[in-house]
Formats: sequence, structure tokens, C-alpha cells
Amino acid sequence: PEGQLVAAVARDITKQQSDQLAIKEANAFTTTVLENVSGLFYVLDQDGFYVRWNQALQDLLNLSPDEIRQTNALSIIFPADRDYIAEKIREVFTHGHAEAEGRLVFQNGVRNYLLNGRRINIGGKLFLAGSGIDITDRKQAEEGILQLNQTLEQRVRDRTKDLIRANDKLFRANQAKSDFLAVISHELRTPLNGILGMNQLLLTTELSDSQKEFVEASKSSGQILLQLINDILDLSKIEAGKLELDVRQSSISSFVVEVSQIMSHAAADKGLELNCQIPPEANVVCLFDDIRMRQILVNLVGNAIKFTPSGSVTIGVTRVAQSNQYIRLRFSVSDTGIGISEDRAGTLFRPFSQVDSSTTRQFGGTGLGLSICKQLVELMGGKIGLQSQVGTGTTFWFEVELPIVGTDQVSHQGKVAMPESATPAKANSEVAVQSSPEVQKQPLLGHILVAEDNRINQLYIINLLKQFGCTCDLANNGEEAVTAVRKKRYDLVLMDCQMPTMDGFVATQEIRKLEEAGKLHGRLPIVALTANAIKGDRERCLQAGMDEYISKPFEPHQLKTILTELIA
Repeated sequence: PEGQLVAAVARDITKQQSDQLAIKEANAFTTTVLENVSGLFYVLDQDGFYVRWNQALQDLLNLSPDEIRQTNALSIIFPADRDYIAEKIREVFTHGHAEAEGRLVFQNGVRNYLLNGRRINIGGKLFLAGSGIDITDRKQAEEGILQLNQTLEQRVRDRTKDLIRANDKLFRANQAKSDFLAVISHELRTPLNGILGMNQLLLTTELSDSQKEFVEASKSSGQILLQLINDILDLSKIEAGKLELDVRQSSISSFVVEVSQIMSHAAADKGLELNCQIPPEANVVCLFDDIRMRQILVNLVGNAIKFTPSGSVTIGVTRVAQSNQYIRLRFSVSDTGIGISEDRAGTLFRPFSQVDSSTTRQFGGTGLGLSICKQLVELMGGKIGLQSQVGTGTTFWFEVELPIVGTDQVSHQGKVAMPESATPAKANSEVAVQSSPEVQKQPLLGHILVAEDNRINQLYIINLLKQFGCTCDLANNGEEAVTAVRKKRYDLVLMDCQMPTMDGFVATQEIRKLEEAGKLHGRLPIVALTANAIKGDRERCLQAGMDEYISKPFEPHQLKTILTELIA
């Protein structure tokens, strides 16, 4: 109405409305995000009851909102995990954050969750804002992997046990094999000693040309059989990993020349020229197992001579490479023999392998030699091979790297000097016949006790000792040997190791006990006579108290050398 005044206050609420709209939009955004998160989201009060949650949790609980508000979070935790999760909830309110893995129980089953909780303050009240990620598939995969690992570990343990049992069986088999070889070696070498020994004695007697030829043939056959036994023993030792190298200092020049001289008679018997070629750069002194290296080279030269009807065989050594400490040498054996076809050459280094069956019939042999050579060369860290042409000849070679310890000023090259009168089929026999007069010229004049149970070996050793100029008594076993040395004084005892009643090892120990008790006149030299030839035999003999060792079959000069050293 007219004359009245109206008082009005106006306030700008544009910002407030804008803030409220922003809050509404933010809440709507947050709600939309939470509702679309695949994992779980929830807010708990300090008593563990749900204050807020997302649709994912509500769907899994399959409860109404009012029912959810009355639900304690621990009620859906798997019973075995509740104490652990309750402790983690307390940790959130105490320290502000906690993380845990737990199993949640829903209507669709038990699921594994990674749970994460943080403490929040709303209006002065503390709440737990939590999230959960379903890791059931991951846990199942981990458990599967764990189970697979456990299965694999069990299989490994089972396999290891199987391997241990198999290794134990292999060890026992190898031990049985070694024992068998030791027995076989003894049983074969003992009669061989008698055969070769009697042939040796026969060659010292007056024989007609035909008789001498027969004895030489018998001796040659015995030596071939002995070589076969040695090859089988070597092969077995290599396969069992029991063959060790005995490295010593030796001159390469002297070594090659020595092999050449050893094989000169065999070459002369076939009318072959044997050459030796060592250039100056190979005149070095090295560390190597000269015995095993000689075995390799002798085998290769022997094969070359065997398969060369006419012409020559050449032993050579060349330097392949050299440093300050090492030299790599190639040893070669070349011949003008029958040659080897390319398709057959690859099989030669296998055990019991020959070029073909006719080779064995025509030339003899078992095919073990090259196999042993290959394994010996590889044991030395080297390699072996050949080049050949059928009808022209063959070159076998092997390379080894050796430590250098010095130089050798002596050079050897050219044709190997043949022994005088070394005509075919006569050189070896002449050397053997000449040994007996030499023995008679230098008598030993010792009184020796022979402890040996084999009648043929008794006969051989006694006659051999008589040729040496010795007198001797006989004991048939170790017990008789101990009794004999009690009654009579001897200069030396030849003690067979394997005898009935009491073996040579025990007998030696008993004799040493008598010496310690002062019942004998000083120390009595004892030489082991053994048909065993495997690693450890010499050491065993020396440990038993013996002074020296000689393996059957033995040559007269071998025994004489030992007796000369031990008989004062």
C-alpha cells in the first residue's frame, strides 16, 4: 500500500548452489565409479559394520541394504581366517593402514581376496575405507604351481634315489668286474708264464732248425695271447675310469727312437725299411706318461708293419703349435701298405673292429688296439685320426699337448739302425738264444727260496735260477715258506701272491714279524711273483712288506735285473 515501506535483504547464493551442484556431481561421479569397479569397496565403522558399499559387494552378499547395514564384516570371513582379519582391522584404526589376504564366504562359494584398508576421518568419527580384489584364480594357479613343484621335487627325489640305487648297482657291477678280471688275469697269466717260460728255456737248448721254428711259433702265439689279455684289462680299466696317467720327464727324441728300436726286429722280419723323422723343433723334453705313449706308438707301428707287405714304415713327429709352457706335437706312422677304404676307416677305433672279416683271418688281431689307443689319447687330452688310400698306404696320427721342461740337443732322423743279422724270421730268436750265455757269464751265486704252488712255474723258475747261477729251495705255499725261512738262511724269497693254505701277502707279513722279533738274520728281500696286472697290485705288494714286484709272464732278463739289485 501507498506510504508503506518494504525492507528486503538479497543474498547471492550462486556460489553455494554451484558448490552444492559440484558436490552432488562429485558424489554421483564417485557413486558411478564405485558401482562400476569390479572389485569390492566398502566403509566400516569401528565396530566392523558396513556403512557404505558398492554394488559388487551387495550382489555377492545378496542382501538388502538394511540387511547389509546390520551385517558385521567379520561374519563373511572364513572361520579359520577371522582372528587374523580382526587383527588387521584393529591395525587399520591404530596405524592407519593394513593389507591382508583372506577367504570370504559368499553364496556362490569361498573366494580368496586381497584386502586393503585405510583409516578415514569423517566429522570427527573414524571409519575404515576398504577394497577387495578377487585373487582366487591367482591363488589356485599358485597352489597348482606349488603342487606341481612338490610333485616335481618328489619325482626328483625318487629319481635321485633310483640313480643312487643304479649307481650302487653299477659300482657293485664294476667291482665284480674288477674282481673277475683280477681272477681271470691270474688264472690266465699263470699258465702263460709256464708256456712262455718253457719256450724260453727250450730256446737255450740244442734244437734242430725245425724244432726251433716250432718253439718260436709257440712262443709267438703265447705272446699274442698275452697281448690280448693286456688289451682287455686296459679296456676294462679305461671304461671303469680307473686308468691313471703316470707323468714323468722324458725326451721326445729319445722316446721316438726307443720305439723305433723296439720295432726294428719286426720290420726286419718282413724286410721293411723303418724310418724315423724328428725335426729340430721337436727336440724337446716334456712331461708325459712315456709308458702309455709308447703303448700307443708301438701299436700304430705294429699295425703298419703288419699291413705292409713291402716297402717302408716311417715314424714322424712334428710341432703343431707352441707357447712358452706347452708344445702341441703330432706323432705319425706312415706306411706303404694295403690302405683302408674311406667307408671303413670310421669304424677302426671301435672295440673289436676290423676293416672286414677277411682282415682277421689274414692278419690276425682282435681290433682292440686302436680302440685303446683312441681312449688313451683322449685321456691325455689329445685326438687321433688317419688318412689312407687303398693300395697306396696309410698314415695314422695323434696329437697331444705337453708341458715343456727343457730342450734336447740330440736330433734323430733317417733309417733306423737294424740289429746285426736281422734277417726275416731269425732276428728275434737270435736275440733270445744269446741271452742264456750272457746269464751264465755273470752268475748271481745266491741261495733263493721259491714259494710257488704251480708245478710248471716251479719248474720254469728253478731252471731259470740255475742258469743264473743260483741255488734254490721250493715251498708249495706261504706256510711252508715261513717254516723254511725259520730253518735256513736265504738271500732272497720269490713269493707267489696267490697260494693255498697261506697266500704270499700273509706269509710276507709273518716273515716281517719274525724279523722284528729278532728271529731272522737281518732283513730278507722278498720279491712278489704275481699273475695280477691291475692298478694297485704293486702298491698292495709293497704295503705287505715286499721289496719288489714282477708280473707273470716275465722275461728272464726282468727277473735277473731285480735279483741283481736285491742280492748283495
